[in-house]
Amino acid sequence: MKTLRFYLKTNYHLLLLALIISSLTSCHQALSRAEAEKQIKQKLQLPQDEFKEIELKQLQTQTAVYTNNQTGAKYEQIDSNHDKSVLFYDLEREGLINIRIGKTALFDSPYGYMYEKRQDYQTFFIATFTDKAQPYVQGNSVKVSTIEFGEITGIVERKEFNAAEVQYTTKRTSLTPFAIFFRVNEEVFNHSASFTKYDDGWRIE
Repeated sequence: MKTLRFYLKTNYHLLLLALIISSLTSCHQALSRAEAEKQIKQKLQLPQDEFKEIELKQLQTQTAVYTNNQTGAKYEQIDSNHDKSVLFYDLEREGLINIRIGKTALFDSPYGYMYEKRQDYQTFFIATFTDKAQPYVQGNSVKVSTIEFGEITGIVERKEFNAAEVQYTTKRTSLTPFAIFFRVNEEVFNHSASFTKYDDGWRIE
């Protein structure tokens, strides 16, 4: 009986010690790199596509009514202030846009860029995306790359404030045919994120 009482007492103290150690450990649980990476990815929704706006936009024109000062006769004129940029020549050379001549009334594409009206004020040069470009087109923007998570480069924890500062990187990858025209290259970017420790764990701010 004495041996059993001693056994129970000893195990009780061991269990109590284990609970104390567990409690202390949980109170001062450090922010792990894996947890920091997980929360950063969730907040920034990485990986994500990177888009750049391009000048190919929905065709819009306006008709103005003018009066001949000498004869008094009125006539209509389609106005457009759009100019062709050097970018268009490069995109056409790479097979990403088609450039053709057409009249606005016959223009059959929902998106395009109209510029350089001719003397009759009705005929225009029109640029539209090709089939090669379509996988990267989203409205008036084009995909140039994908931004992915890089790595955690350091964690500085301030226990007295229940806070931590995380240094990490993202990287630009998977360049599309449009990347070169926006001078987009594969690159690594440095960032920092703040975390606060609550009773249920760490949370990114």
